[in-house]
Amino acid sequence: MNTNFDVMILGTGEAGIYAAYELALKCPAAKVLVVDQGADIYRRQCPIVAGKVKTCIQCKVCGTMCGFGGAGAFSDGKFNFTTAFGGWLTDFLEEKEVMEFVEENRESPVAVFYNDDSPDNIWRLSDELMKYEKVYLASQGNPEPLSEEEILESRRLLVYVADYEGQEECVYRLLESAPYLESCQIAARKGLWTLYELS
Repeated sequence: MNTNFDVMILGTGEAGIYAAYELALKCPAAKVLVVDQGADIYRRQCPIVAGKVKTCIQCKVCGTMCGFGGAGAFSDGKFNFTTAFGGWLTDFLEEKEVMEFVEENRESPVAVFYNDDSPDNIWRLSDELMKYEKVYLASQGNPEPLSEEEILESRRLLVYVADYEGQEECVYRLLESAPYLESCQIAARKGLWTLYELS
């Protein structure tokens, strides 16, 4: 078995599949390994879809998200890398306005606090996060404040926080550790995520 590769791609969702596809087209000599923790498409099962439970039970390996095609394998053919469809549109801003907001603020530093139990949900923000120049990731479960100088010295900061019971604590920690940040307002909500604007 070959153990030497030029590129390793973790995850066979839409992004992983297309990354491998583009590498095959543009770098045909490259040795590419694509790895995913999900089961074969025919053995992927979600307890909710199977009618065994009513809410997510945080399976160790998600039968919907993990595996070839990711959640897109069970869609109607659309790729959900946009706010145009999929059931996680904003509550406060229209999808067009959200992307305009992102474009206008692409130079602002961005902090993303993900949920330790489901860090892979960051993919839901991929269309937005790719537009920002500087993005800092942090776990919600880490009690230590972000220490990056650009965050601490920022006079304006955008913060994405995954929805869970203590999500506001992440924002409060930032306000306490960054001397120039004093106020906070919600700019948008997108399904599992809330976007805060700190200034």
